[in-house]
Amino acid sequence: MLRSFLLNWISARYSKEVKDRIYEAAAETLGAAMSADEPDSTEGVRRAEVGFLFSRGAEYGCFTDRMENPRITKGNGFTFVQGEYKGIPLAVAETGAGETNVREGTLALLQVFQPRRVIASGFADALSPEIGRQEVFMPLELVSERGERLNLSGEERGNADNPGTGGEMPWQIAPLVSVSKLPADPEGRRELGRKSGARLADTLVWNAASVCREANVPFLALKVVAAELGDRLPPDLSRAEKAGSGSRARRLGAFLGTFTNRPSSLVDVYKIKQRELESADRLADHLAGLLDEISRNRSLLIEWGEERKRI
Repeated sequence: MLRSFLLNWISARYSKEVKDRIYEAAAETLGAAMSADEPDSTEGVRRAEVGFLFSRGAEYGCFTDRMENPRITKGNGFTFVQGEYKGIPLAVAETGAGETNVREGTLALLQVFQPRRVIASGFADALSPEIGRQEVFMPLELVSERGERLNLSGEERGNADNPGTGGEMPWQIAPLVSVSKLPADPEGRRELGRKSGARLADTLVWNAASVCREANVPFLALKVVAAELGDRLPPDLSRAEKAGSGSRARRLGAFLGTFTNRPSSLVDVYKIKQRELESADRLADHLAGLLDEISRNRSLLIEWGEERKRI
């Protein structure tokens, strides 16, 4: 079933209801910005075969390292990376967290790069004790913070308690809930899992999926587990994070105070960053594998010529 879903996603056509005209202004704006950065460039913005969405830079650095000719552009509070993988045009958007940021960042990706299909990716928190760090999931059942549900597969998955794919694909499947702020402690994660029925949590996928659904753009998610159910920050780092939630300067001051009072907290931060780097590298492996699947099935892809009539 998962392979069938993936192949359908790879070969999906744009709906004629997608209104290209609303994309033109944003595309021209970013194209002008790119041309200003590279005066000799005449290409401007290239339409992407696949668009990727991430919440923050730590999630996608290992992936963009594998892209050919990556080019970074910043605008309207978002960061975009444009490049290729084995000849497949790609675009990456960093949205930040929060419903408004995710929705606007997703719309910006669609407006500027007009990807034929979208992948929401990045880190997820485990809400079940049996899920370990660096496990990779393709959530097919999504849950919103308000309890709304969306099935991406369009068909029954069978036993929802069995996360395996039967060897069909190298990813597990599990329900995922998107929230505005992830729980910081095991008790909060456990309660979120109990209330939502999900086994993973993030801040991105639901809102990104909603925008893509409204625009009739094929969508899927691929997430790596960066935090296990039992993970807990040391108390002083947890207090510093809460104290610095208002602004970057306040956050920096709070952490500097923690490092001064307990120099060994630097080691704790290093371990956290190292685990994030390992998770990001593993996710990059799987995203590359997914793009390899697209590359092997090029015959399924529908040529999207520049002559395509705008509606």
